[in-house]
Amino acid sequence: MTTSVPIRLKIDMDSERRKGDTGIQWPEEQRKLWIVAMFCGTLLLYAARSAVPLCMAAMSSDMNWDKEIDGAVMSAFFWGYMPAQIVGGYLSDKYGGEVILGSAAVVWSVLTLAVPFLPVSPVLFLSPTMMIIAARMFTGLSQGLHYPSLTNIIAKRIPIKDRTFLTSTIFAGGPVGTLFMGSVGSIFLSQFGWHSVFIFHGLMALLFAFLWRFYLVLPDQLQRRQQFAFGNIKMVEASGAERAHLLSVPWGTFARHKAVWALVFTHFCQGCAFWNVFAWLPMYFEEHFPGSKKWLFNVLPWLLYFPMALFVGRLADYMIRQGSSVTFVRKFFQTLSMCGGAFFMLLINKSHTFGQAVFCMMMAMSLNALGNAGSPVTPQDMSPKFAGTLFGIMNSAGALSGIVGTLITGHMLEIAYSWDDVFILNAVVLVLGAFVFAIFGTAKKVG
Repeated sequence: MTTSVPIRLKIDMDSERRKGDTGIQWPEEQRKLWIVAMFCGTLLLYAARSAVPLCMAAMSSDMNWDKEIDGAVMSAFFWGYMPAQIVGGYLSDKYGGEVILGSAAVVWSVLTLAVPFLPVSPVLFLSPTMMIIAARMFTGLSQGLHYPSLTNIIAKRIPIKDRTFLTSTIFAGGPVGTLFMGSVGSIFLSQFGWHSVFIFHGLMALLFAFLWRFYLVLPDQLQRRQQFAFGNIKMVEASGAERAHLLSVPWGTFARHKAVWALVFTHFCQGCAFWNVFAWLPMYFEEHFPGSKKWLFNVLPWLLYFPMALFVGRLADYMIRQGSSVTFVRKFFQTLSMCGGAFFMLLINKSHTFGQAVFCMMMAMSLNALGNAGSPVTPQDMSPKFAGTLFGIMNSAGALSGIVGTLITGHMLEIAYSWDDVFILNAVVLVLGAFVFAIFGTAKKVG
C-alpha cells in the first residue's frame, strides 16, 4: 500500500522522556539556550514597542501634536498588530515558529531604526506624522508574528508539566523590556534626544535577529535534518512543506466553542487595561507630577513584574503536579490578576502623592503578571497542535483592544481631561473579563 505523503519521522532514543504534544523536545542544555533566546527576543520586542510611549512627550512637542494625534500615533501600532496575529499563528503552525519569529525580527528591527531618519517635510501626500504612523503600523504588523510563533515553539518543545513556568518566564521578557527601555531609554532620551532611543534599540534588535538566525535556527535545522538509522529504516522529521500539506486548522471548531470566545473576550479586556497603562502611563506621571524623575515612573511600575512572573509560573506548575485541574489553575490566576489589577486602578484615583501613585501602578502591574498563568498559556492547553493559530486569534483581540483603548483614552483626555474616568473604565473592563473567563473558560482540549 502506498501513500501520497511520505512518512518522515525523527526518532530519538529518549523519545519517551522527551515526547511532547506535537513535536520532539529539546535536550536540557539546548532548551536552556532557547529559553534565554526567546526571553531576550521578547525583551527587545517590548523595548522597541515602548520607545514611542517613552518618547511621546518629546515627539509630541517637536511636532506640535495634540492628545488625539498622540493617541492615533500610539494606536497605529495595533492597526498592524491585530491582523498579524492570526496570520502569524497560521504561518508558525505551518512552517515553524522558529523561522517566522526570526524573519519578523529583521523587519521590526529595521523599522525601529528607521523612525529617526524619516523625512521632516511632506513627501508627496504624506506628512511627517503620517510617515511615523505608517512606520508604527508596519512595526506592529511584523511584531504581531512574534507571540504566535513563541506559542508554537513552546507547545511543540516543552512538556505540560513545565509549560506554565517557562511560558511565564519567556512572556515576562515583555515587561522586563519595558523596564529596560524605561531605564536605559530614559538616559538616552535625556542625554541625546528621542532620536537616539530608536537608533540604539534598532541596532540591538538587529543583532538579536542575526544571532537568532545563524546561531540557533540554522544549526537546529541542520540537526533535525540528520538521518537516524533505526534497523533498516531511516526516518527524519517532517519538513516544513510536508507540515504545511498535512495541517488543517479546525476553524469551525474554534468558531463554535464558547470557551474560545471566552478566551478571546478575556484577552481583549486585559489587553485594553494593559495597553492603556503601557501607552499613557509616562504622560500621566509627567502631567500629574511634573518635575519627577523620568526613570522613576518609567522603571518602578514594572520592577516587580519579572519576579512575580517567575513565582506564579512555579506555583501554577506545582499546583498542577499536586493534582489541581489545569482549568482551575488557569481560572484562579486569571481572576486574581484581573480583579486585583482593577482594585489598584481604582485606588490610584485616590493617590495624592507621587509615591502613592507609583505604588498603585507597581501593584497593578505585578498582579498583571499573575495572568501569565492564565489566558496566555491556555491556547497551548486547548489545542497543542494549533496553539500558534489559537493564540493568534486570542491575541488579535488583545491588539484590537490596543486600538480601541488608546483612541478612547486620547479622546477622553482631549474632551474632558479626566484621568479618573480612564482608570475607572480600566477597572470595569478588567472585572468583566475576569467574570467571563471564570464562567466559560476551560483548559480542556477543543481541537
